[in-house]
Amino acid sequence: MKIITIAGGKRQGKDTTATIIKSLLEQSGYKVEIMYFADDLKDTACNTLNMNRHELEVYKNRELPVTHKVNARQFLQRLGDSIKDLFGEYSLFNKFKDKIRDIELKGDIDFVIVPD
Repeated sequence: MKIITIAGGKRQGKDTTATIIKSLLEQSGYKVEIMYFADDLKDTACNTLNMNRHELEVYKNRELPVTHKVNARQFLQRLGDSIKDLFGEYSLFNKFKDKIRDIELKGDIDFVIVPD
């Protein structure tokens, strides 16, 4: 299994690039999955805020209705910092790494694309 990472600033086309690469690889017969480092963080935020992922995206750059003067991006950054303080610098990365290992052990995916 190969891992492709895509780096860039916000709104610079990482997701679009990942989708194009995925499509091209699938056309060549490969099995491809797109994963995000922030998935676990977003799931934790949704549970904390009692929101679903779509609602969280709606507030990505808007003030959250349950907090004061903070948008979802700022909330996720603060939540990530808090998780690091509680569980260590690499806790989210290690969880992500475990997901990658699980996919690799199943052996049914050729490429994982990470546009974060």
